[in-house]
Amino acid sequence: MKIAFITSAYRTVFFYAIAEKLEILGHKVYWISPNRRWAKWLIDHNVPKEQILDITRYGNHWTSNQELSTDEFSDLLNLEQCSKWNINNLIMMDPLLSRRKYNYSLKYLAVCQKHIGEFLLSNEIKMVFGERAWAIELVTDQLCQKLGILYLLPDYARVLNGRFVFLDGPIRNQMTGINNTANKDFRRAETIINSFRKNKPSPSYMRASTSVLKCNKQRLFYFYCPISFSFFNP
Repeated sequence: MKIAFITSAYRTVFFYAIAEKLEILGHKVYWISPNRRWAKWLIDHNVPKEQILDITRYGNHWTSNQELSTDEFSDLLNLEQCSKWNINNLIMMDPLLSRRKYNYSLKYLAVCQKHIGEFLLSNEIKMVFGERAWAIELVTDQLCQKLGILYLLPDYARVLNGRFVFLDGPIRNQMTGINNTANKDFRRAETIINSFRKNKPSPSYMRASTSVLKCNKQRLFYFYCPISFSFFNP
């Protein structure tokens, strides 16, 4: 299977280690990078250039002062209609784009949708792993919805502890199975549910620092004096 990862700062090192294992198993791994640093890191670690899309190669297209073309506008509109997010949502949710001029943000998304879409199609990628924090990740998710490609967010489960899940859906509210379920899986699930109901374990983060859950005078002050709180802590 052909799989793509979206680089994500130092998580890229972890993804790279997984990619090595996947390629040993016969899969082919591609990369989408929002910045030159991690694209170079991958090249330095012997990933072929043709398997990396460094979106900054096209930076001059979104940094120019040109207005969005009719074709670019139509492509973004079409993408918006094929997914569960609209383009303004993507801009507002991105911590950097939301502070840029509107035309700059539109041009950036137009570049991403064009080149990422071509990259996914030309390499026949079937599955993408990424987050949903930055605009490039969100627009890739949109493209995957449009093209029928599986876009998954790997994460840990808060309940039950020690579980790893793949999340799908526009707000990460769906878990995607990786195997066909059998009777033994249902029996195992029933055992886990019964144990959970009996023992009522707390998520691991609830035990990491119990002090944040305790009531104290300062928190009572914040609760009953919101005006004072906002004044002294602007």
